[in-house]
Amino acid sequence: MKIPLGTRSPLDWKNLSPDLVIKIFSRRHKTALTLGILIIFLNIILPFIFIKIIGIEKDVYVSWGLPYTGILLPIGVLYIIFRYRCPRCNAPPTSTKVGAQGVLLFPKKCGNCGVALLPHHPWSTD
Repeated sequence: MKIPLGTRSPLDWKNLSPDLVIKIFSRRHKTALTLGILIIFLNIILPFIFIKIIGIEKDVYVSWGLPYTGILLPIGVLYIIFRYRCPRCNAPPTSTKVGAQGVLLFPKKCGNCGVALLPHHPWSTD
């Protein structure tokens, strides 16, 4: 079965099978990790390469290279806010433990509806 992406209208999202929920969330998780690695690479490693190895002046890099942070960081944050959600209930994956706050990067299950999201990942947490 093809993994549905995009709008919520074509499917009855409340009745998705657990396997399909895991597949959809795994794809969203991989996209978020890829975006995070891209942001880290372009904002930490690329300046090092330009300044230390190629020899571009630091002031020149700050004038044209630093604005990438202002562009890429909001893209990553907006992805986490709008797309990194449980496919079944559309809630961000948060912890079910008392006192834990924020969005989990490797959620074992959804804190809202309890469906499994990344149950077999070695770093997944509740």
